[in-house]
Amino acid sequence: MLLRHGIDICSIKRVEHIYLKYGRKFLTKAFTESEKLILLNTDKKNLNQKLAGKFAAKEALIKALDYTTSYSALREIEISHYASGKPCIILHGGILDHYNSLAAKDIILSISHEKDYAIASVIVL
Repeated sequence: MLLRHGIDICSIKRVEHIYLKYGRKFLTKAFTESEKLILLNTDKKNLNQKLAGKFAAKEALIKALDYTTSYSALREIEISHYASGKPCIILHGGILDHYNSLAAKDIILSISHEKDYAIASVIVL
């Protein structure tokens, strides 16, 4: 069994700047429809934190899988949550086709936020 790990850190201010500049265009390029619905219903106080955390999680998975980075790849990765609140990853599109035996249970995701940064770590079993 090949164990893979990916980690990414994201500046919350940088993501806030991108969101303020591009708005929904940024959301459409980087997030799934389900993620956009959740993000657009998030209170403004926590929005940039959530944006940065989800973006870091997507990048961490891309690094763990050594997958080609593109905006379409970002939309093929959905950051969701179990009923317990624990984050999980759901794959769609080309990335799902490429890793068709990979299920949410095979991916361990941790996201953390601090004042200025969000960090995500992904382990693929």
